Amino acid sequence: MPSFEITPIGTVRNNRTDVQHTDNWGAVRSTITIDERFGEARLQGLEGFSHAEVLFIFHQFPELDDYREPRPYRDRSDLPPVGSPAAAPADQTASG
Repeated sequence: MPSFEITPIGTVRNNRTDVQHTDNWGAVRSTITIDERFGEARLQGLEGFSHAEVLFIFHQFPELDDYREPRPYRDRSDLPPVGSPAAAPADQTASG
C-alpha cells in the first residue's frame, strides 16, 4: 500500500488534559493557529462558511503492535469486541 506524508498547516490547542477520558468534546473550546507562512489573507472569507473541516492527528499516542484481533470498543470491557478501526482505543478517539 502506498504511503503519503501530511504536512501540518496549523496547530489545534485547548486546555483539556484528561487524555484517558476523551468523550464530551462539545464543551471544549479549542484554538486553531494557522502557520504564519500562509498569512492572514489565506483566511479571507472563511467566516462566510458554516463549517471548516479540521483533520486532527492524535500523534502523541503510540501505535498498536497488532491490529488483527477484535478489541472491546474504546477499551470498554462492558462492550463486545469489534474490528479495527471501529475499536479505536479511548485515547485515540474524539467525539462531541
